[in-house]
Amino acid sequence: MRRVKDVRTALQRLPLGLKETYDRIISNVSEVNRDILWQTLRWLSLNLSPMTIEELWEGIAIDVDSGDLDEDALLSRPEDVVEICGPLVRMSRSDSCISLAHLSVKEYFLASTLGSGKAKPSLTSRVAELHEEVALECLHYLSSAEFCSGPTDSEAAFDDRLARHPFLDYAARMWAYHALEAGQTDRVVASAMRFFASASRRSFMSWIQVLNADVAWDSYPRFATPLYYTASFGLDRIVSALILAHADVDEPGSRYGGTPLHGAVFREHVGVAGLLLAAGADPNIADDDEIYPLHTAAGWGDLQVIDVLLGAGARKTVTCRGETPYDWAVESNFPQAQELLLG
Repeated sequence: MRRVKDVRTALQRLPLGLKETYDRIISNVSEVNRDILWQTLRWLSLNLSPMTIEELWEGIAIDVDSGDLDEDALLSRPEDVVEICGPLVRMSRSDSCISLAHLSVKEYFLASTLGSGKAKPSLTSRVAELHEEVALECLHYLSSAEFCSGPTDSEAAFDDRLARHPFLDYAARMWAYHALEAGQTDRVVASAMRFFASASRRSFMSWIQVLNADVAWDSYPRFATPLYYTASFGLDRIVSALILAHADVDEPGSRYGGTPLHGAVFREHVGVAGLLLAAGADPNIADDDEIYPLHTAAGWGDLQVIDVLLGAGARKTVTCRGETPYDWAVESNFPQAQELLLG
């Protein structure tokens, strides 16, 4: 919320001369390229992780309705984006990341998208709407025909997939965060549920492969579940939808055999942990490394999660290689957690 307030304040301070300068820059862009410019400003105003020029190049060519790549909208070279946007953007030569030239460009873009009608939206709601657009485009993109064949079966094929689809890594890593920024609207929840449906299993597993590729191309769990990953991201509305759809709340889904509760606790999503426990999740199931959710909460010193787990019947006496959750709280030097676990 503070970021939105900061942007609102900055919008009020945006010098008139600077606005006129940006107006003039945009007016000098040809009509055929102006949509590319606005799409670029949108992505760079909302991106939650640095984007390379190649990622942005493919991202702005996504058809907003279908999520498929619009080949006609794909520029011949990634560098063409910089040429079209001119002084509004800048690109780092060291890592090819592209960003807005100045914070005032973001302020200008957001102010320009608010409209001028009687039903003019607030800046807060408009930013949420834009994040919704981005989250939906990422989900549609991940569901596209390019990835419905499932995970690749070799490192060379995986590297080739990433090279041919540079936006894939950003979409895989960041759609959930855009969904959270959007407030997990009904449209986002519905789109996610389609992506998580059994008919989309191969596309879902393609996503899981990319998401886990920080370790190795083949490190992804073959038994991954939507509920584990949504719980891990803290997507409480989607977690609730999956529970209503009778997802197994205790089914292991991580590459270490963790249940959805493990994922929620590890990421300290106390609300999601509460949803899972209320739906009957067992807090006394260990993962493949013999770690129980209460061990993790104790190791983080997360008093809220510890309290929720204990209230749901988590046993203080469970052990991981001979150590109890209390031992983990001691080793991590969290006195208050120790008190809770001794009480």
